[in-house]
Amino acid sequence: MVQNILSISRIESQLSFSEIGKRTNNEDSIYPKQGEVNTSARLFLVCDGMGGTEGGETASHLTCEIISQYFSQNVKLDSDISLIEQHINNAIEQVEAQLNAIVIEKPNLNKMGTTLALLYVHNQGVTIAHIGDSRVYHIQESNFWHTEDHSFVYELYKIGAIEKFEMATHTKKNIITRVLQSDVEKVKPDIKHLSNIKNSDYFLLMSDGVLEAFTEDELLSLVGDKTLSDSEKLDRIKKQCNELSRDNHSLIMIHMQNVLMPKQSKKRSLLKMLSDFLLNR
Repeated sequence: MVQNILSISRIESQLSFSEIGKRTNNEDSIYPKQGEVNTSARLFLVCDGMGGTEGGETASHLTCEIISQYFSQNVKLDSDISLIEQHINNAIEQVEAQLNAIVIEKPNLNKMGTTLALLYVHNQGVTIAHIGDSRVYHIQESNFWHTEDHSFVYELYKIGAIEKFEMATHTKKNIITRVLQSDVEKVKPDIKHLSNIKNSDYFLLMSDGVLEAFTEDELLSLVGDKTLSDSEKLDRIKKQCNELSRDNHSLIMIHMQNVLMPKQSKKRSLLKMLSDFLLNR
């Protein structure tokens, strides 16, 4: 039985884009699709495909499709955290099986694969999973956290071999050390559970093309600008990416609202019980 219930009565806004950049095709995929994001959604995905035009598009699209279908059929908002984690791994295994099946029919797609950035909002908080260099940011007031890229340059940064700002221009910045793809050993995502969610928190899911146009400080400053509406923030991010990014660039921006933490939920429940008792005396 779930003991600590996190009540999120609504998500203030969910805005997104997925743009081709200076490429000839868009190998990024997002879920919900652009224009379909709504305040009742709880699962969000950003996938950056690779392996050529057909391969990248196929891998990223299938990953969004299979994982979203799996969650809609199997995952509940009140599921235990350990069960949610198992569901994520199960869904990824289904993606791998489908990619392998496609490669058997089309051997020329044997190099196709995709990154994965996943966020699921449920009754105990938020669960984040990622593979590759598509990132998830959690922005809370003046603090932030983000997933650690599975990439060659991020490994260099972690051991102190390069500075963070050097990653964007490094000659080996496109080498990804973990990817969801066919015909390889099963891949495991990094998974993180967050329960300290507050009103007005932001979550950003993005492909690496967004960070081609922004430094981290610039991006966080823009999202934290209280003089701008969420749609204005997204429009400015999209505009700068369209101007400066050569790569495909995709982003989902989620703004939390009406969050009630577990202790508050318990207090409200007790007050309601007392009120009901007095009214029925």
